[in-house]
Amino acid sequence: MYATCETVGCGNSYRQIAIPDDAGTVICGPCGNPITNITDIKPTEGTVLPTWISEMLQTQNSGS
Repeated sequence: MYATCETVGCGNSYRQIAIPDDAGTVICGPCGNPITNITDIKPTEGTVLPTWISEMLQTQNSGS
């Protein structure tokens, strides 16, 4: 999985991570900002997933 962190002053960070099923909060790198998107496909640098995809991922993750 790739986590997208949009961090002010740090730029966008894309990092491949493993997320445990019981993870409550996942934060990003040295800035500690929340992860904004998690996807199976690495996003292109500087892009953000469309809102409807983000909402779909959040719905799927919260439903399990």
